[in-house]
Amino acid sequence: MNQTQQSQEPYEIPLIMRSSYKIKMHILFVFLILLFFSVSFIPAENLPGMFVKLFFFSAGLFFLYGWVYMGILKKGSLELTEEGMILRTIFNIKRIKWMDVAEVKKYYLQGNLYIGVITNQKLILHKDNFLTSLSIAFGGGYSLSVPLASFSKIEPKKLYVTIATEAQEKSRKNENGEGEDQEVQQEVKEIKVEKPLPGNPKKGLSLAFLTALLAGIIYGLCIYLLNINFLIIPILGMMGIMYVFFKHCQTSDFNFIIRLGLGLACAMQFLIALLVILIILNLDFLKGNGVLRTILECTIYIIRNPSEFFSYYIYAAICFFYGAFQGYSSKTTRRLHNLFMRRQNGFTIKKEKGLRSIFLIDYAKYRENEDKSILTIVPNTCLIEKEKNYILAFYIPEKVALDHKVNMTRLERAFVKGEMYYKLDLGGRAEPQPYGYSCNLLLNKYRKVELVQLETE
Repeated sequence: MNQTQQSQEPYEIPLIMRSSYKIKMHILFVFLILLFFSVSFIPAENLPGMFVKLFFFSAGLFFLYGWVYMGILKKGSLELTEEGMILRTIFNIKRIKWMDVAEVKKYYLQGNLYIGVITNQKLILHKDNFLTSLSIAFGGGYSLSVPLASFSKIEPKKLYVTIATEAQEKSRKNENGEGEDQEVQQEVKEIKVEKPLPGNPKKGLSLAFLTALLAGIIYGLCIYLLNINFLIIPILGMMGIMYVFFKHCQTSDFNFIIRLGLGLACAMQFLIALLVILIILNLDFLKGNGVLRTILECTIYIIRNPSEFFSYYIYAAICFFYGAFQGYSSKTTRRLHNLFMRRQNGFTIKKEKGLRSIFLIDYAKYRENEDKSILTIVPNTCLIEKEKNYILAFYIPEKVALDHKVNMTRLERAFVKGEMYYKLDLGGRAEPQPYGYSCNLLLNKYRKVELVQLETE
């Protein structure tokens, strides 16, 4: 068995792996520690400056503790036992039983690779709200996340296969009864993805403007009180605007007027912040002329003096275009986008961090908002041909296609190692090896495969 095949095999359990960093991570930690401590010793005479110094000093202590704990003393560990997983980090100790694992996924956060585990309880308690969306964006949607940068001696693919395989086997034994010797069948999961309903865009826009009003007031007060432009506030405000809007309008097929309103909601945070600052600076004018006239005069002043608030105009324009064109997709834009996408042997490939999406149909004709099904094939079921990071071919078992009535008319049939497969030929040749990750097939309502999603190193 060659080295490529060995890399597909899982680790032997029990396994314990101590935390360790690569040289570049040690250098990064030393640099950050010196940087934060250096800034914390810069003299400051006002209260905001003292808060900044305290923040940088606390951050320096945090990075120092994390570096010593995980990189020098190697106190962190990942343990895989017959019962489940145990992850020890500087924050806490997390334990998960194999039979409680619902999903295993790879994801990237700030360029670092993680293996995330979602339990059945996490899926049941999942709530679709803004805090959940914010948590998922920062990697908090998982019950347990293994930071592979903190375990440099672990092979990512082998660890992924080990966790996924062990969870599947324990789940089958739990369902079939412990100790029963039954044949393990290939597991293929299918999820129906229905086209979202139009919803209520007027209500969504109303809530979006209220969210923008609140975010703008907070933004303006922070600028006035602390004399610091916290751009993170309008960014979080824009996330809130998008959430409340798309909660009531779940489709991107709304008209130009709605898109214009959503863009204005995202941009008006900066106008409101400027109004808050000018009103506070002109309280005497407010007392003598009333709220409405004060707001009108301040608005006119902002419009007539664009050079004075030029940076805010730029920020507002960026937010406007982001909000107005969020989720916008047309045949023309997809054709333009297709010019910058990679093509192999006639197939369009969309590259993302740790993911390759291979379109089996013309990319310009692919519609995200149509009813689709996702067919997930578990690890070590398909075959793959690779050369470094280039995928040369991918093989899907014919049995999977027949059992689930999947149409793969664009793929040729190939006989490999005694089994029949559908081959996705990307114009290359290498030795077919077991594919150690799960893959997704996106099917249209006619059961035709339109997209194949593959995880990569």
